[in-house]
Amino acid sequence: MNTQYASFTCADARFYDVPWAAEPDPAHGPAADLRLPTGWTRSVNGPWLLLRTSGPLPAAGWKIHVSATPETYPAAVRTALEIGLGAGVALKYLRSRELVLWSQQKYADPSSAGKVITLYPDEEQLSAVLPRLAEALAGMPAPRVRGDRPVPGTPVSVRFGAYQGLWAESESGRLQRLRLQDGVARPDHALTPTGPPPAVVRRLTGEAPAGVLDLHDAELLHRSNGGGVYRGRTSSGDRVVVKEARHHYGTDADGVDGVDRLRHEWRVLQRLAGSGLAPEPYRYVEVGDSDFLFMQDLGGSAVIARAAREHPTRRIPAGAAADQDSARDYESWVERVHDSLVRQLRRMHALGVVHGDVHLSNVLDLGTFGARLVDFESSLLDGAGIGGAPVAPGFG
Repeated sequence: MNTQYASFTCADARFYDVPWAAEPDPAHGPAADLRLPTGWTRSVNGPWLLLRTSGPLPAAGWKIHVSATPETYPAAVRTALEIGLGAGVALKYLRSRELVLWSQQKYADPSSAGKVITLYPDEEQLSAVLPRLAEALAGMPAPRVRGDRPVPGTPVSVRFGAYQGLWAESESGRLQRLRLQDGVARPDHALTPTGPPPAVVRRLTGEAPAGVLDLHDAELLHRSNGGGVYRGRTSSGDRVVVKEARHHYGTDADGVDGVDRLRHEWRVLQRLAGSGLAPEPYRYVEVGDSDFLFMQDLGGSAVIARAAREHPTRRIPAGAAADQDSARDYESWVERVHDSLVRQLRRMHALGVVHGDVHLSNVLDLGTFGARLVDFESSLLDGAGIGGAPVAPGFG
């Protein structure tokens, strides 16, 4: 399932639409009373409000991003607008707090997540604006923009990228994004600076200290805007599954982010430790801009994989009779998994835990060892949960 469909449920309770379809007139946003310099215009581009002069933008350059949480969004936008417009820099910003919340949800598009304002300076403007933004916004909590060079201790970051974009059809017939550089259209990922970063970028961003995560031979199992799930081993040889929560991402409608839910899952697993009902929790650490939960690698495979592969109706060729032996084997397996799951849920409830998101991807089949539940971020612990934790559609 493409989980990004969830973004299209934000605008209307009954119909799929882009999240910004229900947004009010931009004149009512955080900068409604801000007077534009003479000759400047406002224009709407999807979720963004673009402020610029009529002159052309450079093809590419060092873009400045300012990130924010839904709570810090109004102050961050006002400050960045005053500094940017005062220096004559073209820019765009997200039109509402609701769109900030949407961009930081668990299954939002990571390519634009975290950014609430983007400035398009030339090199002279960059040298003037970047230090002022960093000083004015220092200490403001905000998510890290993936792939950018951050200014430490601030919500400000920079990236070399296109100021103009094109869409073209590739050989496979799919649309791909192209960027202009030196008058030549190149794939988005191939755009690179023609020289070293400007002095102001090198001075303010430096080289961020790299955190060290004790995870080796890592295999990515799942990735979302909120983080990832990895399988690997520690330096002591333990086989582990590691769940990541990126700071200020994976935010739900109640303002609870992925870190809050991961800490809650850590507490739930500690309650179940030693029961054999869930992965054993090993440790919880913060490295860089993410939190990580290390837990036991139970092995096995998700029940949904075997259900999709061996369901009797999937194995019957058109017009053929059902294979009764295969159907009985499948039915026996389903009953075994079901019975194991029911016993575990009863024991879990007796320990004060309600899973809250039981579906086929969250059940592991361990063969003769029965089934086990994973992913406890939506659980209730002694009747208390954590915000409106996302659950699978049709389950929970």
